Amino acid sequence: MLVVASLFGGTPAGAQEDALHRKILSELQGFVSWLEANEARGFVGEIGWPDEAHGGDSEQWNDLAEAWHQAADAASLWAGVWATGEWWHKTYKLAAYEDRRDPPGVDTPNTQAPVIEAHLSTDAYERAITVAGGEFAGPELVRTSTFSNHDPGKYDRDYHFDAPRTFRFLASRGIGTVRIEFRWEMIQRKLGGALHRGSMQLLDSVTLAARQAGLNVVLDMHNFGAYYLWNGRHGVRRPIGSAKLPIHYFADVWKRLSAHYKRDASIYYGLMNEPVGLEANGELSAAEVWEQASQAALDAVRANGDVNVVMISGYDYSPVRSWAEIHPDGWITDPANNFLYEGHHYWDRNASGAYEHSYEQEVAYAERHGF
Repeated sequence: MLVVASLFGGTPAGAQEDALHRKILSELQGFVSWLEANEARGFVGEIGWPDEAHGGDSEQWNDLAEAWHQAADAASLWAGVWATGEWWHKTYKLAAYEDRRDPPGVDTPNTQAPVIEAHLSTDAYERAITVAGGEFAGPELVRTSTFSNHDPGKYDRDYHFDAPRTFRFLASRGIGTVRIEFRWEMIQRKLGGALHRGSMQLLDSVTLAARQAGLNVVLDMHNFGAYYLWNGRHGVRRPIGSAKLPIHYFADVWKRLSAHYKRDASIYYGLMNEPVGLEANGELSAAEVWEQASQAALDAVRANGDVNVVMISGYDYSPVRSWAEIHPDGWITDPANNFLYEGHHYWDRNASGAYEHSYEQEVAYAERHGF
């Protein structure tokens, strides 16, 4: 069972304890308390905050990030920063490490790095960063798209995996785990069919580069709970559990991925990034459909004799701030007892990670809402 520290007592010396601190740490405490009540481990798979180039308030955001990490440390939470990667534009405000020099590869710390590097992995928990790019070809929630299992994009035009230099650099900064994104349509072109050889070679290559740098890897299916299925004209978003995408297809792809990677215990499985837009089914709510689907996928992994770590996202974008409202109780049964519930936690007012307002504006907003 988790030992829950007082999250409100974690403000670092000299930092400003304000309404935004109180709001964000209260949200985090809610997630930790839910984990404790369900005797489960947790992974906050995405946190991110702006750099110095956007409003000049990175020191205030870093103070909040320091308080957040102190609370997460006390609760033995796994956590992962969003994000880094070669393909982020230099103006992207959440890129904690950037590619600023030739040859290709992330090579430069941004203003978030001191906080990240003060809170690295321990024996009690792991800390990670997402290396984005492998998911860039696919959309999120549009109903139809040119993207589909028929055309999941062209490598190095629509999506990209980072060079080995990125992973060596991150390891040199003390990072221990990376979260690597990929699309389901890319690696399985026919539902229920074999994994696509060429795409799996690409995924194997980036995974190997990370492993050779000494990093653990979270392989994260970045599909938002659906699959873009070609209908002869375009891709149509088919949510898991719908008539065109029964749950058994989701279990099938993870059974195949597990069979491919199960021999390496340092490969972890992120079953689905931010599932959303599922359909209620009879008496089951959309969140309960996701609960059934995630259990089925985990069962498929364990049926292979695979005991690797599995990350189970929450429904409706996996928000830490409303986790207990969406999922009143834990739902996963794991014979290996080696899974973590994965929430995401952005600190702007709509939890989007867009950070369209300054730090002081977000403080004022939190004050108006009683924090």
